[in-house]
Amino acid sequence: MSFDIEGVLFPNVLTMAVQLCATIVLFLLCKKLLWVPARNILKARQDRMNSDLENARKLQEEAKGDLDEAKASLSEARNRSGEIVEQARKEADNLKEEIINSAKKEAANKLHDADVKIELKREEARQEIHDEMVTVAMAAVSRLLEEKADSKDDEKAIKEYIKEVEDKR
Repeated sequence: MSFDIEGVLFPNVLTMAVQLCATIVLFLLCKKLLWVPARNILKARQDRMNSDLENARKLQEEAKGDLDEAKASLSEARNRSGEIVEQARKEADNLKEEIINSAKKEAANKLHDADVKIELKREEARQEIHDEMVTVAMAAVSRLLEEKADSKDDEKAIKEYIKEVEDKR
């Protein structure tokens, strides 16, 4: 068997050139058809991710601002509600005082009216007693005049008449 050692050891320049050209063509085709679109896709993906991250940062800042605003509003609402409660308390105390004063005045007026009525009733009772005493005295006098007796008889007649009046009551 005979081997061409020289042919095996040294490559053929033409084959090498064809292979080099084929490799360059394959490389250029891969670059044009695969590498550039893949790089564009990755670039678009990177841009979209950067945009999403930037939007997320903006939203986070807005949310932080909204949170601070909400905290301020909540604090203001708490202060306002405290003021409202305090104002309501003051109004309730004032209303309570007004009601108490009104009730005291009304009670004092009723007591005064009752005192006036009692005094009127007393005066009426005194007047009735006075009238009754006058009537009794007049009746006793008229009886005494009718009987024209001595002083013992007068005393006896007065006592009997008083007893009659007391029995009628």
